[in-house]
Amino acid sequence: MTMRHDATQITQLLHQAQQGNAHANEQLMSLLYQDLKTIAARQRLKFNQPTINTTGIVHEAWLKLNKHTADIKDRQHFMATASLAIRHLLINEIKKKQSLKHQQPDSHTYSSELHGETDVTDWMLQLDQAIDRMNQNHPRLSQVFQLHYFAGLSYQDIAETFEITSKTVQRDWIKAKMLLATYLC
Repeated sequence: MTMRHDATQITQLLHQAQQGNAHANEQLMSLLYQDLKTIAARQRLKFNQPTINTTGIVHEAWLKLNKHTADIKDRQHFMATASLAIRHLLINEIKKKQSLKHQQPDSHTYSSELHGETDVTDWMLQLDQAIDRMNQNHPRLSQVFQLHYFAGLSYQDIAETFEITSKTVQRDWIKAKMLLATYLC
């Protein structure tokens, strides 16, 4: 992943955008656009949603993020928030598709059953619920899991976000996977 822009510059642009500077907002988008596309593409594949348009997801996530930029403090926080927004958009798309399929009784095709499309979709929805459940009692574990699994952030990037060591992030990653495994059983 390319997410190695000057963190100070990104943070400054975030603060300027929060104060209503449209030019800073445009610069921010141009600097982070490819990173957002990478996150969206990675998540789209993990959610087994090859037909969802990555660019559309990025633009929708950007619009959603622009409404909440006042709460974002720096580059790592922005990327974490973006990853979460993209995940929610994809989950909503999956739910829409499932709702449409349930309305049409003959919606299962030989091809989708052959490739296990429904199994992957069901599993991702179960994972989403398990992550939400973990977030209730262990918010940092939930966030570490999401940032590493969905956004592809390194342990070091996550450590910087939470101002902890990368070893702590590794331990949190292991705990999160174990906890999710118990929720999914």
